[in-house]
Amino acid sequence: MQQVDTYYTPKHRDFTQVRPVSEWLRLRDSDSRYYITYKNWHHEKDGGSHHCDEYETEIGSLEQVEKIFSVLNFKKLVSVDKKREVWNFNDYEIAIDAAKNTKPPEIKDKMITFLKSLKIGEIRRNYVGYPYQLLFPREIEHFKQ
Repeated sequence: MQQVDTYYTPKHRDFTQVRPVSEWLRLRDSDSRYYITYKNWHHEKDGGSHHCDEYETEIGSLEQVEKIFSVLNFKKLVSVDKKREVWNFNDYEIAIDAAKNTKPPEIKDKMITFLKSLKIGEIRRNYVGYPYQLLFPREIEHFKQ
């Protein structure tokens, strides 16, 4: 499936001024189905994060929500254009993205053993996600597994 995610922040409270960035507001076009999502990540002391509060709902028109964001003084941060393929393996959903202008996707700890058994090569992990990679590429830290 093709997905284009566009991230926004309120101008009066820029989410990207805090490190690590915890909040993301996204509009998604997923094969012509549209969603609005807010995520608030819970970070560990080392800056890593394994879970977030996520609120998402389908919307009828991206253009109307973009107009609402404009009136409310939200600014566009970045867009992520990616192709996502999804597979199910036992109790896992495996999603692999080919995102333009980004590094390889984050991989959960429990998947590392499985991936190593496939002998796919070096596995690198980060905790920041696509919008952060595009906005702040010099601040990304990868951890070899």
